[in-house]
Amino acid sequence: MHISDGRRVLSILRRPNAIIFVVVLAACGQAPLPTVASGTPGSNAPASRELSSSPDSWQLVAIDAVVPPSLLTDVIATDNGFVAVGAAVENHHGTVALSSSDGLTWMAEPITAIDRTPSSLLRWGNKVVAFGAGETPCAHPFGLDTWVRDAGTWTEAPFVDELCLAAMVNGAVVGGIPVLVGTGPGDNPIAWSSTDGLHWEDHSGPFAGLLPRGVATDGSTAFAAGEGNGHIWTSSTTDGLAWTAPAPIPGLTGSISIVGMAWIGGSPTIIAEEGTSIGVIDPGTGGGWAVEPAVGLRPELLGSIKSFDGGLLAVGGDGTLAQAWVSRDGRAWRPLDLPPPLVAANASVSGIAVRDGRAVLIGSVARPNGDMVSAIWTASAAFVAP
Repeated sequence: MHISDGRRVLSILRRPNAIIFVVVLAACGQAPLPTVASGTPGSNAPASRELSSSPDSWQLVAIDAVVPPSLLTDVIATDNGFVAVGAAVENHHGTVALSSSDGLTWMAEPITAIDRTPSSLLRWGNKVVAFGAGETPCAHPFGLDTWVRDAGTWTEAPFVDELCLAAMVNGAVVGGIPVLVGTGPGDNPIAWSSTDGLHWEDHSGPFAGLLPRGVATDGSTAFAAGEGNGHIWTSSTTDGLAWTAPAPIPGLTGSISIVGMAWIGGSPTIIAEEGTSIGVIDPGTGGGWAVEPAVGLRPELLGSIKSFDGGLLAVGGDGTLAQAWVSRDGRAWRPLDLPPPLVAANASVSGIAVRDGRAVLIGSVARPNGDMVSAIWTASAAFVAP
């Protein structure tokens, strides 16, 4: 490894026990935060209970009357507001979905699932695609499920054997269709596309023997990046159907661990790690891929990285409290001040969404019986600005 003109090539080691989701154990006796009422469908939420205009305070949104105690896994901004998904805590087979037009008043939406839970959301025009893994009638038994939200109505994908082949995937929309890229049981590569978000076609042939780890898109082109055969490689597509032959990035070996990928500043950007270092890899101006150090993140604290409207969110922690960081370019990160209940042993942050000057945050704490349960907070979007 060396540093030259402020840029360095990373030889990044994979952490064998990387944290993907942080387990939740919150301290008891925390003083409650001010709440904003939520309502059931058709109710009139009290319009007078508006949030403070201060950008430096989170306010808790009460959702207890809308859904049972739940572990929320992701939140996304849409044309009409916000959507969040997760699973009911007291019934592990129960999937939940919520929507809000303003981040303050949340409504439950009917959604079906069989033993699987949506863990990620993907905006697809005026629709939302959800995907997540869980128990399936497969030999493992473990596989993927997908859902599509259209005009507030959720439809679950019919089970087919192909869903047994996928588990850890990332999503993108390219050429007007959603794609899923990742791996399945046995480390088989996944590169799927769909015209309806429910029925998927396999295009993973070019990735045989490789491990796709991330995908990013500007809408017209999608780049996938991954590991395998001693290299870090990239591949691209303009239609989600045909992927270019994976090409190794010169100078980077298979010891690199990819922890995130996003489209930043007009190009695909890979965020990766090596020991105590985190770096950003992107197409350089000289025609090759360049690597720069990322400042403000520590690999031993990092769990996962995802995009939100306006930037990147990194979440993780060391078991004593939840931690989160935001960045505009993946290079410079700043810590995010979290609601007091999340500043506790093993609390976790699952996602952030921003729309119309409003930020919505979902995080999890623990009930006295140890069950993890999520809550929603909201604040000015200025509070989460990178």
